[in-house]
Amino acid sequence: MQVQLPSSLFREHGVRAAYLFGSRARGEQSPHSDHDLAVLFGSLTPMERMDR
Repeated sequence: MQVQLPSSLFREHGVRAAYLFGSRARGEQSPHSDHDLAVLFGSLTPMERMDR
């Protein structure tokens, strides 16, 4: 499944990239599978990173 998110959502929160990984990314999810996401933020201070 492919999901399109508005680019404004990424800009507003300083997201440079987001990756889905794990069973859902491979199409092997079960009804109880979670969503594994890795999010790369740009130009945040260490305190800003902790707040997210």
